[in-house]
Amino acid sequence: MIENNWSTKHIHRLITTSQTWKQRIATYEQGRTPVEPTLLTGWPRRRLEAEAIRDSLLVVSGELDRSIGGISIPVSEESQSTRRGMYLFQERDKPPQLQSLFDGPTALSEACLQRQVSTSPLQSLYLLNNRFAQDRSLTLAARIQSAAGEDKHKQIQLAFQLAFGRSPDQQEFETSLKFLNHFDSMEANSTLQQKPTFKDSSDSLTLWLKADVGVKNAAGETATNNDSVTHWQDQAIGDDQPQEILGQEAPALQPQFLSKRLDGMGGLPVIRFRGGKFGEADHVLEAPDHDSLHLTNGFTIGAVVRFRGKGNRNEPIILKARNGGNDIAAVSLLRMAADGKLAISQNIDGHWGDRLKTDTAIPDDVPLVILARWKDELLELKVITADGILAEHTVTLAGQIDPGVGGPISIGGYSQAFSDEGERMNGDIGEVMYFTQGIDDKQISELEHYLTTRWLNNSSNELTALELFSQALINLNEFVYIE
Repeated sequence: MIENNWSTKHIHRLITTSQTWKQRIATYEQGRTPVEPTLLTGWPRRRLEAEAIRDSLLVVSGELDRSIGGISIPVSEESQSTRRGMYLFQERDKPPQLQSLFDGPTALSEACLQRQVSTSPLQSLYLLNNRFAQDRSLTLAARIQSAAGEDKHKQIQLAFQLAFGRSPDQQEFETSLKFLNHFDSMEANSTLQQKPTFKDSSDSLTLWLKADVGVKNAAGETATNNDSVTHWQDQAIGDDQPQEILGQEAPALQPQFLSKRLDGMGGLPVIRFRGGKFGEADHVLEAPDHDSLHLTNGFTIGAVVRFRGKGNRNEPIILKARNGGNDIAAVSLLRMAADGKLAISQNIDGHWGDRLKTDTAIPDDVPLVILARWKDELLELKVITADGILAEHTVTLAGQIDPGVGGPISIGGYSQAFSDEGERMNGDIGEVMYFTQGIDDKQISELEHYLTTRWLNNSSNELTALELFSQALINLNEFVYIE
């Protein structure tokens, strides 16, 4: 210390980079006299502290934010933050979840001179099922695949180096290879099913939005996870249809693109609309009027949504305005703020009203396929979940929609109808299909099959072989213990 100006950091660095420090404790056969943990003869096995476990998960996935200083991370943002555990905000009555499970300091003690070490099933369940831990295992798998490609031998070697800082022994390697081959074969069988497609034979599909195609960020590039969405390109085919009509220039109104599989629906990305305060997080995408969007005596709307709590007033999924400004709209598919029911609202001969509503409230956090059709004076509404039909209603409705001079069309809310600010949805949208006429029964059946097969499956929760392998590694004792 004297030679290095009494630097304690120098001593720490000298110790932790020494060969002795790097040695691993030996495992002794049963019946052999154990080595006493004195001087440099042995090291007692010790579990990492709660903060170190969290940081280790971020290190192996390559996501650790090493920036120094700044404000604390609120507990509500714990699972989204990649900063070191020491920056998590400490609330007396609500410590971070990982900290409370792995014997971190709590409000029950004013001082924590020495931490206790307990073992409970909840600790393993956290590393298996908690969203923070799941995201790390998925990112670790992506990191391995990016560096090692499809070569399983290289994948196993790299995985052990990243997770444990060593190469696998022969038995570990063979077991890992067998694991990957087994789950790869199961994955291959599950992907043999043909991807669903839809072909419009009515020539009335004038707006087709898919969250996995044509989503752009502020730089005009294809959006990546957590990007703000400035444009959502129309995928409908037609010579007289604009291909890039839906957008949003105001940052506070731009929704968020989520591409992580656990955030999506059916294994596909979604666009998240936060129905927050006006001017802060009141997301909506809008497009100016176009002749191809006008409605008169029929329409069909197919939408894939997942509500996430109360929005800002009513929650429109899609709305076609009539004249803009504070005038009434032509048609809207929305969840009502008063009772949570899904409704089709539209004007008939210039008069606005809720024309059809579900009998019960629409739940949050459930992926839904919604089909609305007005054809031959019959208005129909059908709501489908992965478990089957949630709601199905019809009503006779005569008259015509008065399109006016034409107003904008909007997704996730609106700002140019009824009032100066409009209304906003709180939830995720995966796909929207807008037809300017009521399609026939054969086409509506094909549309239902396409949307339900594409979105109401379990792909968002099914892990690949490499992801399962990565998850298994960070659940081993060797990952959370120092030997």
